[in-house]
Amino acid sequence: MEQMRVSMDDEGVFVKPSVVVEATYQEIQETDEYTSGYALRVPKIVRFRPDKKIEEIDSVEKLHRLYEMQYERHPFQSL
Repeated sequence: MEQMRVSMDDEGVFVKPSVVVEATYQEIQETDEYTSGYALRVPKIVRFRPDKKIEEIDSVEKLHRLYEMQYERHPFQSL
């Protein structure tokens, strides 16, 4: 793991991506706690994806689009 470490700060250890995983989650939430600005609620790794290259992983821009799309499907309703 040490050889894959890129940097470390108060948020944790940043590593060079080396495997692709498929994950599921209940919801994407905005947060100030992480560099990306997003957190996955109840994430679970579904499977490893040896058929995918590191260059094919989702970007923060795609995460933002997914975040926006979840409210198009399930809009907020006022009480």
